[in-house]
Amino acid sequence: MLSHSVLAASSAQVALDHFLAGLETLEARFEQRVYPAGQPTTPAIATGIFRLQRPARFHWDYQTPEVRQVIADGRDIWLVEDDLEQITQYYQRLALKGTPAAILLGMEALETHFTAVELGEQNGMLWLALHPTAPEHDIKQVTLALRDNVLYHLAWVDQLDQTTQLRFYDIQRNIPLDGKQFQFTPPPDWDLFQH
Repeated sequence: MLSHSVLAASSAQVALDHFLAGLETLEARFEQRVYPAGQPTTPAIATGIFRLQRPARFHWDYQTPEVRQVIADGRDIWLVEDDLEQITQYYQRLALKGTPAAILLGMEALETHFTAVELGEQNGMLWLALHPTAPEHDIKQVTLALRDNVLYHLAWVDQLDQTTQLRFYDIQRNIPLDGKQFQFTPPPDWDLFQH
């Protein structure tokens, strides 16, 4: 007979699999907290709206404290800083390789770059830790929390020990989204940096 802990231990991975299965679009409000290394009580807080369209497109629309956009159009990622009239362009496949974003977009399978460790249930959610399989990975650990097969919490610790936490709410799954919001053309008079 399986113990309760063993049964609970299998359900976070199952919940994540259910969340990703059949996912075509997603829209959610988010709150992001970034904790610098050694400063666990003084996060930088930002809020906005996240939209995803599989495969390979997303739009992070930061609304506070500054207006910022991060747009993945399927080929490139554009970091758009309106107040600075500045844009940074990254090649998407390289920039997202081995990241939680690549898993959400359906670009990579979780097991390609991570091993999953069940953390059990806490605060009404099932928690899962992802550990990178390659030691040179930019991320030390990813943590996810799901309730009713929906992702509500995503966090990661980078190699500089900075922690980024995302909380999602007002989540809408597989709703129609305008494809234009995943497109971007740099204004000709803005500064453009390419990586």
